[in-house]
Amino acid sequence: MAECLNKRALGRFGEELSAQFYETAGFRTVARNWQWGKMGEIDLIVESPDQALLVFCEVKLRADPTFASAGSAVDGHKRRRIRKLAQCYLYANPRYNDYCVRFDVCEVYPDSNGEYVVNLIPEAF
Repeated sequence: MAECLNKRALGRFGEELSAQFYETAGFRTVARNWQWGKMGEIDLIVESPDQALLVFCEVKLRADPTFASAGSAVDGHKRRRIRKLAQCYLYANPRYNDYCVRFDVCEVYPDSNGEYVVNLIPEAF
């Protein structure tokens, strides 16, 4: 299914699978593709079931997992930008000031049957 999608639609597909993954674990999606000016975007922001943890997640989809791991695409520059965006999000949403914060990466890739699966890397950076 995913092979017929363009790059943007493929990214949205990966984000949807990742959001479903978190929601199955009891998390609530707070925001998708959250932007602060031209600084960039956070793919997914989710809240833990106990409302004590806010997770900022970078989603990386690879149609061909043999090329490189999706998580390896989140380099130092990208991590710094996501941290800065998270600070902006917390500034704009002070109701989360008492929450713990975590930065995850969700790798999305096809398994041996061609079905896309999510590999969560919690506390990736």
